[in-house]
Amino acid sequence: EPTNACNANCVFCPRHAMTRPIGYMQFDFFSALIDQVVALGPSELRLFHYGEPMLHPDLACMISVAHQRGLSARFQTNGLFLPEERIRELLEAGMNYIGISVNGLIPADYEAIRPGHAHADLVVNLTRLRRIIAESGRGCHIHLNAHVDQEELQERTEDIQTYKRTWLAVADSLSISGLSRYDRVAVMKRGVICPTDIKDMP
Repeated sequence: EPTNACNANCVFCPRHAMTRPIGYMQFDFFSALIDQVVALGPSELRLFHYGEPMLHPDLACMISVAHQRGLSARFQTNGLFLPEERIRELLEAGMNYIGISVNGLIPADYEAIRPGHAHADLVVNLTRLRRIIAESGRGCHIHLNAHVDQEELQERTEDIQTYKRTWLAVADSLSISGLSRYDRVAVMKRGVICPTDIKDMP
Protein backbone atom coordinates (compact mmCIF):
# COMPACT_ATOMS: atom_id res chain seq x y z
CA GLU A 1 0.00 0.00 0.00
CA PRO A 2 2.00 3.02 -1.22
CA THR A 3 -0.39 5.38 0.59
CA ASN A 4 -3.67 5.30 2.48
CA ALA A 5 -4.49 8.84 1.35
CA CYS A 6 -7.36 9.19 -1.10
CA ASN A 7 -8.90 11.92 -3.23
CA ALA A 8 -12.39 10.38 -3.23
CA ASN A 9 -15.04 9.89 -0.59
CA CYS A 10 -16.93 6.81 -1.78
CA VAL A 11 -19.88 6.02 0.47
CA PHE A 12 -19.17 2.29 0.68
CA CYS A 13 -15.44 2.56 1.41
CA PRO A 14 -14.19 1.32 4.81
CA ARG A 15 -11.74 4.25 4.92
CA HIS A 16 -14.57 6.05 6.75
CA ALA A 17 -13.81 3.84 9.74
CA MET A 18 -10.01 3.91 9.38
CA THR A 19 -8.20 5.10 12.50
CA ARG A 20 -4.56 4.86 11.41
CA PRO A 21 -2.83 8.08 10.33
CA ILE A 22 -2.61 9.08 6.67
CA GLY A 23 0.86 8.53 5.26
CA TYR A 24 3.05 7.74 2.27
CA MET A 25 5.49 4.83 2.15
CA GLN A 26 9.09 5.97 1.94
CA PHE A 27 10.84 4.71 -1.19
CA ASP A 28 13.82 3.29 0.75
CA PHE A 29 11.41 1.27 2.88
CA PHE A 30 9.64 0.05 -0.26
CA SER A 31 12.96 -1.06 -1.77
CA ALA A 32 13.77 -3.04 1.37
CA LEU A 33 10.34 -4.67 1.30
CA ILE A 34 10.83 -5.74 -2.31
CA ASP A 35 13.82 -7.85 -1.27
CA GLN A 36 11.61 -9.67 1.24
CA VAL A 37 8.76 -10.07 -1.24
CA VAL A 38 11.03 -11.54 -3.92
CA ALA A 39 12.40 -14.02 -1.39
CA LEU A 40 8.86 -15.25 -0.70
CA GLY A 41 8.43 -16.16 -4.36
CA PRO A 42 5.29 -14.41 -5.70
CA SER A 43 5.13 -13.27 -9.31
CA GLU A 44 2.85 -10.26 -8.86
CA LEU A 45 2.83 -7.17 -6.66
CA ARG A 46 -0.39 -5.20 -6.11
CA LEU A 47 0.34 -1.62 -5.14
CA PHE A 48 -2.93 -0.53 -3.55
CA HIS A 49 -5.22 -1.13 -0.59
CA TYR A 50 -7.23 1.59 1.18
CA GLY A 51 -5.57 4.53 -0.56
CA GLU A 52 -5.23 6.00 -4.04
CA PRO A 53 -1.81 4.91 -5.38
CA MET A 54 -1.70 7.64 -8.05
CA LEU A 55 -1.23 10.17 -5.25
CA HIS A 56 2.17 8.71 -4.36
CA PRO A 57 4.91 10.68 -6.16
CA ASP A 58 7.19 7.60 -6.34
CA LEU A 59 4.66 5.19 -7.87
CA ALA A 60 6.53 4.98 -11.18
CA CYS A 61 9.80 4.22 -9.37
CA MET A 62 8.06 1.52 -7.35
CA ILE A 63 6.76 -0.11 -10.52
CA SER A 64 10.17 0.11 -12.17
CA VAL A 65 11.96 -1.50 -9.21
CA ALA A 66 9.36 -4.26 -8.99
CA HIS A 67 9.78 -5.08 -12.67
CA GLN A 68 13.56 -5.05 -12.36
CA ARG A 69 13.18 -7.70 -9.63
CA GLY A 70 10.98 -9.89 -11.83
CA LEU A 71 7.62 -8.93 -10.34
CA SER A 72 4.57 -7.87 -12.30
CA ALA A 73 3.35 -4.67 -10.62
CA ARG A 74 -0.34 -3.79 -10.81
CA PHE A 75 -2.52 -1.24 -9.10
CA GLN A 76 -6.12 -0.12 -8.88
CA THR A 77 -7.05 3.56 -9.15
CA ASN A 78 -10.24 5.58 -8.94
CA GLY A 79 -9.27 7.36 -12.16
CA LEU A 80 -9.64 10.85 -10.71
CA PHE A 81 -5.96 11.82 -10.99
CA LEU A 82 -4.53 10.79 -14.36
CA PRO A 83 -2.50 13.71 -15.70
CA GLU A 84 -0.76 13.09 -19.01
CA GLU A 85 2.75 13.48 -17.60
CA ARG A 86 2.13 10.89 -14.88
CA ILE A 87 0.63 8.40 -17.34
CA ARG A 88 3.67 8.68 -19.61
CA GLU A 89 5.99 8.33 -16.62
CA LEU A 90 4.22 5.13 -15.52
CA LEU A 91 4.38 3.67 -19.02
CA GLU A 92 8.11 4.41 -19.18
CA ALA A 93 8.49 2.63 -15.84
CA GLY A 94 6.90 -0.49 -17.31
CA MET A 95 3.25 -0.20 -16.33
CA ASN A 96 1.45 -2.89 -18.34
CA TYR A 97 -1.83 -3.09 -16.41
CA ILE A 98 -4.04 -0.50 -14.77
CA GLY A 99 -7.29 -1.24 -13.01
CA ILE A 100 -9.89 1.48 -12.58
CA SER A 101 -12.81 1.39 -10.15
CA VAL A 102 -15.69 3.21 -11.81
CA ASN A 103 -18.04 2.15 -9.00
CA GLY A 104 -21.46 2.64 -10.61
CA LEU A 105 -22.97 1.11 -13.73
CA ILE A 106 -24.47 4.40 -14.91
CA PRO A 107 -23.66 8.09 -14.27
CA ALA A 108 -26.35 8.48 -11.60
CA ASP A 109 -24.91 5.53 -9.65
CA TYR A 110 -21.38 6.86 -9.97
CA GLU A 111 -22.24 10.33 -8.73
CA ALA A 112 -24.28 9.00 -5.79
CA ILE A 113 -21.53 6.60 -4.71
CA ARG A 114 -18.72 9.10 -5.28
CA PRO A 115 -20.17 12.45 -4.15
CA GLY A 116 -18.57 15.58 -5.53
CA HIS A 117 -17.21 13.91 -8.68
CA ALA A 118 -18.78 13.99 -12.14
CA HIS A 119 -19.05 10.89 -14.32
CA ALA A 120 -18.27 13.05 -17.37
CA ASP A 121 -14.87 13.96 -15.88
CA LEU A 122 -14.03 10.28 -15.48
CA VAL A 123 -14.90 9.66 -19.13
CA VAL A 124 -12.49 12.45 -20.12
CA ASN A 125 -9.71 11.05 -17.91
CA LEU A 126 -10.01 7.49 -19.20
CA THR A 127 -10.31 8.57 -22.82
CA ARG A 128 -7.04 10.47 -22.34
CA LEU A 129 -5.47 7.39 -20.73
CA ARG A 130 -6.47 5.22 -23.71
CA ARG A 131 -5.08 7.79 -26.17
CA ILE A 132 -1.73 8.12 -24.41
CA ILE A 133 -1.28 4.35 -24.18
CA ALA A 134 -2.03 4.03 -27.91
CA GLU A 135 0.40 6.83 -28.76
CA SER A 136 3.14 5.29 -26.63
CA GLY A 137 3.11 2.01 -28.53
CA ARG A 138 3.49 0.20 -25.21
CA GLY A 139 1.21 -2.62 -24.20
CA CYS A 140 -0.88 -1.68 -21.19
CA HIS A 141 -4.12 -3.45 -20.33
CA ILE A 142 -6.93 -1.26 -18.98
CA HIS A 143 -9.45 -3.05 -16.78
CA LEU A 144 -12.57 -1.36 -15.37
CA ASN A 145 -14.70 -2.60 -12.51
CA ALA A 146 -18.13 -1.47 -11.31
CA HIS A 147 -20.06 -2.48 -8.21
CA VAL A 148 -23.68 -3.49 -7.89
CA ASP A 149 -25.69 -5.21 -5.20
CA GLN A 150 -25.99 -8.83 -6.29
CA GLU A 151 -29.72 -8.81 -5.57
CA GLU A 152 -30.19 -6.20 -8.30
CA LEU A 153 -28.35 -7.90 -11.16
CA GLN A 154 -31.43 -9.40 -12.81
CA GLU A 155 -33.33 -6.11 -12.86
CA ARG A 156 -30.42 -4.01 -14.12
CA THR A 157 -29.80 -5.62 -17.51
CA GLU A 158 -30.27 -2.30 -19.32
CA ASP A 159 -27.83 -0.51 -16.99
CA ILE A 160 -25.27 -3.27 -17.52
CA GLN A 161 -25.54 -2.73 -21.28
CA THR A 162 -25.06 1.02 -20.75
CA TYR A 163 -21.93 0.27 -18.69
CA LYS A 164 -20.57 -1.87 -21.52
CA ARG A 165 -21.35 0.70 -24.23
CA THR A 166 -19.79 3.51 -22.23
CA TRP A 167 -16.54 1.84 -21.30
CA LEU A 168 -15.63 -0.72 -23.97
CA ALA A 169 -14.43 2.23 -26.05
CA VAL A 170 -11.56 2.76 -23.63
CA ALA A 171 -11.14 -0.50 -21.69
CA ASP A 172 -9.65 -3.84 -22.69
CA SER A 173 -11.82 -5.68 -20.16
CA LEU A 174 -14.71 -4.99 -17.80
CA SER A 175 -16.05 -6.64 -14.67
CA ILE A 176 -18.92 -6.18 -12.24
CA SER A 177 -18.53 -7.20 -8.64
CA GLY A 178 -20.75 -7.26 -5.60
CA LEU A 179 -20.31 -4.63 -2.93
CA SER A 180 -18.39 -5.59 0.17
CA ARG A 181 -20.23 -4.36 3.23
CA TYR A 182 -18.52 -2.87 6.22
CA ASP A 183 -19.66 -1.65 9.58
CA ARG A 184 -20.33 2.11 9.81
CA VAL A 185 -20.38 2.75 6.05
CA ALA A 186 -23.15 2.79 3.46
CA VAL A 187 -24.18 0.96 0.31
CA MET A 188 -26.42 1.88 -2.59
CA LYS A 189 -29.47 -0.28 -3.27
CA ARG A 190 -31.81 0.51 -6.14
CA GLY A 191 -30.38 3.98 -6.50
CA VAL A 192 -30.67 4.91 -2.83
CA ILE A 193 -27.78 5.35 -0.40
CA CYS A 194 -28.54 3.45 2.78
CA PRO A 195 -26.49 2.73 5.92
CA THR A 196 -25.51 -0.83 6.67
CA ASP A 197 -24.40 -2.54 9.84
CA ILE A 198 -22.12 -5.54 9.42
CA LYS A 199 -23.73 -7.15 12.47
CA ASP A 200 -27.01 -7.35 10.55
CA MET A 201 -25.48 -9.22 7.62
CA PRO A 202 -26.12 -12.99 7.34
